[in-house]
Amino acid sequence: ALPSLFQANIPILPPFTSMPTDRLTRPSETTIPTNPPINDLLTTTPTAVPTKNPSLIPTTTISNSPTNSPTISLTEAPSKSPSRQLSKSPTNPPSKIPILPPTASPTILPSESSTSLPTESPTNSPEPLPTNSPSKSPNPPSTLSPTAKTLTDSPITSAPTGNCGLTNENRTELMFDIIITVSNQNDFRDPESPQSLASKWIINNDLLRLCPQQKEELIQRYVAAVFYYSVGGDSWDECSAPLDFDDVDAIEAANDDCNIQSDFSPGDVSGSDAWLTPITECEWGGISCTSSDDTQCPSCINQISFEENGLSGKLPIELKEFSEMKRLALQRGNLQSTIPIEYSSLANLIVLGKFIESTTIDDHSSTLTD
Repeated sequence: ALPSLFQANIPILPPFTSMPTDRLTRPSETTIPTNPPINDLLTTTPTAVPTKNPSLIPTTTISNSPTNSPTISLTEAPSKSPSRQLSKSPTNPPSKIPILPPTASPTILPSESSTSLPTESPTNSPEPLPTNSPSKSPNPPSTLSPTAKTLTDSPITSAPTGNCGLTNENRTELMFDIIITVSNQNDFRDPESPQSLASKWIINNDLLRLCPQQKEELIQRYVAAVFYYSVGGDSWDECSAPLDFDDVDAIEAANDDCNIQSDFSPGDVSGSDAWLTPITECEWGGISCTSSDDTQCPSCINQISFEENGLSGKLPIELKEFSEMKRLALQRGNLQSTIPIEYSSLANLIVLGKFIESTTIDDHSSTLTD
């Protein structure tokens, strides 16, 4: 009976649902905080921009950018030990002097032994023009380049290349213009005339390679060649021209067969080389010239002396160009010729063969006989 009484007297309250909103609630002790506690001394992640003052404790991770800019100038002293890895770029520019081993290109110093082949191009270019005063007595060339020697019907052929600073055609034309002032132009109509043969030789085959600029030397050498071909030079007993103008052995053989030397005066120049060889005409056998120091006519032919040398043919008028000629000894030959009247201009000529010895030529022609 008692329980029922109590139940009837105690009011039944509804269950607790919520607290009034105007009163502070006290969180349960088991509630987890929504934000972590703030620690003023250490942050877990670095800031994007470095702070002005470093933190008291260093961060554990590397910052995204350095706190300070690198210095522009080098430090005073290098590090005590080298780094183990090579840098991507050199710290200093390379030196100008190569290091060992040598490069693939040749060194400046020559090799210890000479090469067997010459260089492909000469080190020095030849002078385009000859000197103003060429030597009157050049030595024969040591080596000669053989060329094909052909004679055409024309008295003048094209000249060798690379001479006198002129083209072949210009050199030939200018030289021939000088030659025809000495000889009659009609003489060149015959390709086998002494004048045609002499002009072809001095332009094409003479290894001295005279130039049009050397007018006086050109005329004297041409006239000597005309004399050679006019009096049967190829059939002489001695001192005939070599069979091949470009063959060293042929030139030496011709010189060995020449033993005639002119009776020259003191101070004159003479020799005993074969005619038409690559040496000054003053040293061809039987010729003598004035000294190269002569003030009137240096290196001018003043004597031709051929006695008993098998001369034949006719005396050419071109000898009138030898203004210093004093003696022309041609006796005991086979010449059948009159003395050209043009020789009367040779004021110094006092001897001409055995029949008019010590006689000055007058303005008339005489006959040479044996």
